[in-house]
Amino acid sequence: MSFHFSVVLLALAAALGMAAWVWLVVLGFRKHVGWGLAVLLIPSACLVLILRDWTRGKRPFFLGLAAVSLAAGGVFVAVKWHFAARLIPPAAVAYVRSHGGPLADKALSMLPKIATAPVPARIDERLEALKAQEKELLQKKAALDPKNKSAALALTQEIALYNAALRAALVPKETPAPPPMNAPASGQIAGQPFSVEQATVKDGILTLRQGKGFFADREVSIFLFLKDTESPAGRKWKVPAAQSAPAPHVHLSWRDQAKDLPMTKVFIEDYELQLEFESGANGQVTGRISLVTRDDARVAGTFTAQVLAAR
Repeated sequence: MSFHFSVVLLALAAALGMAAWVWLVVLGFRKHVGWGLAVLLIPSACLVLILRDWTRGKRPFFLGLAAVSLAAGGVFVAVKWHFAARLIPPAAVAYVRSHGGPLADKALSMLPKIATAPVPARIDERLEALKAQEKELLQKKAALDPKNKSAALALTQEIALYNAALRAALVPKETPAPPPMNAPASGQIAGQPFSVEQATVKDGILTLRQGKGFFADREVSIFLFLKDTESPAGRKWKVPAAQSAPAPHVHLSWRDQAKDLPMTKVFIEDYELQLEFESGANGQVTGRISLVTRDDARVAGTFTAQVLAAR
């Protein structure tokens, strides 16, 4: 919801800003050809024209001011909800949703979608963030008016989310075993089953895709950083869970029925990968993959990928 709202605000800002600029261009040419060219080519000429002819220039000026206000609002909404999403690990939300009942569901409905929110990899980072959140909750509790029932309810919801996040951070999480590599490539992404229906290698990017639409239902893209003329055949990658050297980047995407655009996660670390290619016929290569990411996405098995020409 917040993402779409910020996009709408920015789109309106762009439309109003363009309308204000066109209006000033027309006023400039009506005044003189030189003024029209100046407004077209010199940004500061717009302000000079408005000051010299305030009677005609005040309307496009206020229109431009409205565009700037909408743009600032769009940026503010996007930044605000982005940082709010970072405070709550997805595991905590899942726990509250399954154990908290209707009250927790109502509280979660007021939060941004946090499936794409990055989770601190180290336990000390999570606990540090939770410690700061605990301090903030204690300050809110001390300042709470007992007669303000709505504020008390909101604080109760925040404390429930905090407690769930703390429990999730303190319970060690076992890394699931990767699926076998000798079966057709399959697994799960964002808790949804995934099977490879189409595989391509283009511009050094391996794409494993499920779904026939413009946006895949679920998709894994691995940036292998191959040279333009370099074939993946015969190449192998083995990336441990705690890699430190430069490694392939992993992009996961999936469709959410409530959203028009797919949701995406990017991993440059915190994943484990085994990937190898063998030569094939007709511009194809045979691949074997075993991928496990920090958020329990798992893909493993064999596939046949079409090697497409570089752009």
